[in-house]
Amino acid sequence: MKTMKTILLVITGSIAAVRTPEIVRVLQKQGHQVHCLLTKSAQHFVTAEALAALSRNPVLENEFFSLEKIPEGILALPSFPHLDLAKNIDLLLIAPASAESIARLAQGRASGLFEAIALSTKVPILIAPAMNSDMLENAFVQENITRLEKKNVSVLPTEKGMLACGKEGWGKLLSPETIALFAERALTKQDLSQKKVLITLGGTQEPLDPVRTLGNKSSGKMGVALAKECFLRGAEVYLIAAHISINIPPVFHTCHHVSSHQDMKNMLQKNTEEMDIVFFAAAVSDFAPENPSEKKIPSGEEKRISLNPLSDIAAEMGKKKKSHQCFVGFALQDTLEKDAQEKAEEKKRKKNMDFLFLNALSTLGSEKGKGILFSAQ
Repeated sequence: MKTMKTILLVITGSIAAVRTPEIVRVLQKQGHQVHCLLTKSAQHFVTAEALAALSRNPVLENEFFSLEKIPEGILALPSFPHLDLAKNIDLLLIAPASAESIARLAQGRASGLFEAIALSTKVPILIAPAMNSDMLENAFVQENITRLEKKNVSVLPTEKGMLACGKEGWGKLLSPETIALFAERALTKQDLSQKKVLITLGGTQEPLDPVRTLGNKSSGKMGVALAKECFLRGAEVYLIAAHISINIPPVFHTCHHVSSHQDMKNMLQKNTEEMDIVFFAAAVSDFAPENPSEKKIPSGEEKRISLNPLSDIAAEMGKKKKSHQCFVGFALQDTLEKDAQEKAEEKKRKKNMDFLFLNALSTLGSEKGKGILFSAQ
């Protein structure tokens, strides 16, 4: 079971701060405790009351001496809030991070509570910038980002889209779901660090005519789930996606989109050799129409279609597998009974897979399902 972690979410003065309540919600859905700290300028965009209600924790101000009221007759109380917080959190997340906050961190200033925490904490620091594209591209801002990255501070990318000023460009805050994925990665053991992982997903389609195809019901959910898990564990994840019915988070190294069996084969041949681990999770077509029509087949017209078998791409790639590589295959059968298991074992051997996962028809398109993993002997 995943252990609950404590995340300090720092909100700085960017109009993107209006999205921070969503970030709190997504982090909570991951099972984490979220504490919020608002800079003075951020309070123009999101209220402390809203964040306190959502996080169910007191919201901190960035000014050192506004944390507590000193009782009458006492001049001062011993207080080390930055040191206490630095020791009791698992992740420091600044989202959104303005150009000003990035500059203060890069220069090692301790002008406020969150900057002092950043200087004294030993936990991972994650920065999600949000600003106008001209500011983001400015040499001073880029220099500050580079300086932080050299100090092992993770600065996340931004999205491209319509900015607050009405201009189209880079600088948009990442979606709450994407920020949460990066946060989860920072909290996860990086046992796949330095590994390159290639995952195929979705279902290929073969043309019947210019508008119709012969395909399958693969949703791509299993491939995306595998990709997320490998990403969280530190791998460089590369995807080859056929037709899918699920969104792919923009956190992976690259994603190639393909349509047919031949497209998938060509892309695998170009990209498999340099990979450490390959998951053949795509549902690749087993048959293709012998003579696809060059014109749209009229509706209502009787048409008999002959199918030709297509090659087994995973088996072909398995013959070229290098000694350091790990290949994982997949097999779909009507059930998980003994006969299906024997067929899966045979497929693993013939395709030269290190592992093979057997699942049943009932799992197609579903969020959960049972399967059997056959490991290397």
